[in-house]
Amino acid sequence: MDESVMLRLMPLSEATWLLAGGRPQDGSWHPEYPLDGDQRACGGYVDRATKDRATKDRATKDRATEDPSAAHPFGYYQVLRNGVVIGGAGFHSPPASGVVEIGYGIVPAERGRGSATAALRMLLAIATEANADPHAVAGVELVIGSADHGNEASQRVMLAAGMRCDGPGTDEMGEAIVRFSWDVPV
Repeated sequence: MDESVMLRLMPLSEATWLLAGGRPQDGSWHPEYPLDGDQRACGGYVDRATKDRATKDRATKDRATEDPSAAHPFGYYQVLRNGVVIGGAGFHSPPASGVVEIGYGIVPAERGRGSATAALRMLLAIATEANADPHAVAGVELVIGSADHGNEASQRVMLAAGMRCDGPGTDEMGEAIVRFSWDVPV
């Protein structure tokens, strides 16, 4: 694993700030970050947390708003290389029926350096560790992901991270994709 790559669970306040167009001026984000996919992922992350906050479950509310690292790990992570944010990776939502879907994106200038593969391996480790937690939100049995049919680089990332190719399919927009999955060890 590339030691210079790490994941950071994005605090909800920072995700909200990103959605409003916020950007640090200290060079801690690559100039091409965030990508459109990061904007969508942060939007989903904030929406899910807002719904959690609306529930009567005070413990979930506290974890989701005050300490994101104490919340369930199935959120949006920034991908950092040598301390600079170069992309995002994460889970589309918490597990449902034992299945969780992943997504990731790296800014174009940083692609081809192993960062996406390293980030995906870390997401798979997070899913595995969540199963070991007796207080886990829900068990994860299967991690799924997909890549556009023509995106061979992303397909190679999923294979290099240890996922298996489950073959072609279509997404919710009817576009051709290739599906991948990974069985979470017990």
